[in-house]
Amino acid sequence: MPQERLPSLDGLRAISIILVLGSHLVFSIPNAANYYLVLGAFDGALGVRIFFVISGFIITHLFLREEDATGTISISRFYLRRFIRLYPVNLAFVAFLFFLTLSTSLTISNCQYLTALTYTKNLACSGWIDGHLWSLAVEEQFYLAWPLAFFFLRDRGLYYVASFFIAIAPFSRAFEYLWGSRQFDLLTSNSDALMIGCLLALLCSDRMGLVKAIVSWRPALGRTLAALLMYLPIALSSRFLFAPLTVTTGPMLQAACAGYLLMSFVFMQQGPVFLLLNSRLLRGIGLISYSLYIWQQPFLLSPPELFGPYMGWIAHFPQNLALSFGFATLSYLALERPLVALRSRLHPSSPPRRIQC
Repeated sequence: MPQERLPSLDGLRAISIILVLGSHLVFSIPNAANYYLVLGAFDGALGVRIFFVISGFIITHLFLREEDATGTISISRFYLRRFIRLYPVNLAFVAFLFFLTLSTSLTISNCQYLTALTYTKNLACSGWIDGHLWSLAVEEQFYLAWPLAFFFLRDRGLYYVASFFIAIAPFSRAFEYLWGSRQFDLLTSNSDALMIGCLLALLCSDRMGLVKAIVSWRPALGRTLAALLMYLPIALSSRFLFAPLTVTTGPMLQAACAGYLLMSFVFMQQGPVFLLLNSRLLRGIGLISYSLYIWQQPFLLSPPELFGPYMGWIAHFPQNLALSFGFATLSYLALERPLVALRSRLHPSSPPRRIQC
């Protein structure tokens, strides 16, 4: 049975991927420094963080639906759904990288291939052309842990687990910072964003009245403040004295604000931004956001010399952006959409009584 799509989520995915694309485009737009006030608003790390919040929310929401329908959850069916959803595009991308090594000056180590195919890119062997796969690795590692917790624990136990992983994330980022890393790509360094999404889905199940009361109080003001606060850590990060604060608690603040916005635009279906998020354009970008995230890297970050003297134009704006969307659309139509029906058959049929929109 096809799963109904919650409002605004595709639009929020679109905003997330636009933040990522904008942060990468600065490397190929001529005289990008002249457009700092515009391009500076595009923060790829923030975009990924919003993706994580959405992912945690949706996965937990689907678990709650399945529990409504069957009284339990099937971990094996969940992993099969995730494999069908994510792996074909990832495999096609790795094959494309191999083709580039044959036709361009690009070199990729066996270790890079291995970590890309096993979702361990956040642990080792990350290069500029495949480094973005770290976020997929974080999500897949999250998928190994949270379903097991959901299967074995109930009620308060899930809240305790989610709260624990939210609490340890700042310490994990501090550890990476002191160790000399500036990537913050361990699962524990991103678990607050994922678990905030999970926690929100649990609250929607158990405390729907409270969630709606919070997001219905002056929603325009709340949305504006949340959007501004998401950029506060970015603004403060340039100040040396604020660096320890922004590294540890900044991402958590951003994830909390993203969670508020997610709840606001799912339940408060009003206002011009809601209409924009649910417009055909942003919903379309949201639908291909996964493929777009995977395929944009070679075109937006590749040095022109990679493709040789006659094909270097590929890496320049705006054709690199057009190629990113072209490959992503083809990937969605050829790999993602044909498998939707198969994935839908792996979902139990159940009325959406957990979350009413």
